[in-house]
Amino acid sequence: MLDAAGARRAGARGLSGIRILVVEDEFLLADLIGETLADAGAVVVGPAATLEDGLSLLETEALDVAVLDVNLRGKSVQPLAMALHVRGKPFVFLSGYRDIADLRRHFPDAPMLEKPADLGTLQRAVTALLGDHVSL
Repeated sequence: MLDAAGARRAGARGLSGIRILVVEDEFLLADLIGETLADAGAVVVGPAATLEDGLSLLETEALDVAVLDVNLRGKSVQPLAMALHVRGKPFVFLSGYRDIADLRRHFPDAPMLEKPADLGTLQRAVTALLGDHVSL
């Protein structure tokens, strides 16, 4: 769940001040996602290009929500998704792969966007996640 301050920020100003972890191993895409979210007012944490970097940022940074690439240099993002889930932090998956049944089984409520994802759709998915988790 968002903390009270995060909830107020989400409810009052869209993505303004919302801390979003971006985990994406393709530099140009990570940069584009980060720029799009920052333009919407979010505070972008990362981007992290590896599973280990994503897990490290989860441990050291305050986060409200995350955008996760499914495959990070050949490693599944599932351990990070599970760690976010355990902490009650919502996330959206980005995938260039069609075979994602295992992730869907473990995280049926997490939005799954196919790459190349429309950045407006990504922003709406993040906003919708925040709306589902905002409690004032």
